[in-house]
Amino acid sequence: MDDLLSAAPTYLIVAPPLPPQTARRVKRIMMMMMMMMMMMMMMMMMMVMMMMMMMMMMMMMMMMMMMMMMMMMMMMMMMMIENLDRPTYTHAYMV
Repeated sequence: MDDLLSAAPTYLIVAPPLPPQTARRVKRIMMMMMMMMMMMMMMMMMMVMMMMMMMMMMMMMMMMMMMMMMMMMMMMMMMMIENLDRPTYTHAYMV
């Protein structure tokens, strides 16, 4: 490890200095690559978020449906219980 660290600066010195045009071009390409990567990451994140949202929505819908069903059942039960006390038209209709 030590010898690698000591060798690093010499490598940097040995590397030939790039002409300014190529350096600029390389920089631009690097920037483009970075931008592309960022865009890709953003897209991926968006996709994941969308998926999560969809899942959440589905879950919420299911919960709502369940709640509605429960409410309906409760209402039905209440009606039946109510009708057992005093026979009304609905009770007669049921029987």
